[in-house]
Amino acid sequence: VRTVKNQVRLLLQGEAPRDAKTNDRLKPNDSLATGRRSRAELRFSDRSLARLGELALFRFVPNTRNFHLDNGTTLLLIPPGRGRTNVITPNATAGVRGSGLFVRY
Repeated sequence: VRTVKNQVRLLLQGEAPRDAKTNDRLKPNDSLATGRRSRAELRFSDRSLARLGELALFRFVPNTRNFHLDNGTTLLLIPPGRGRTNVITPNATAGVRGSGLFVRY
């Protein structure tokens, strides 16, 4: 977790939800949820970046480059050469390679 503004909750697998803070680490199947007028920014080990808007629920799947956005808005910036990244919402799936993608559900 790179930045948080207002209400951002960390939903770690097997643990009680808690407020997220800068430098928290997410593992596969963990989630991050933002409240009203809230946002968060995530930096991944491959230098990809995700910016989450208000009322977003975001998680990523183990051993894949699949990210689930169950609600809200995200901006993903994927550096070139990192392979295909999929963003999955309840209505659609989008794939991107080395680019930026704005998704709202």
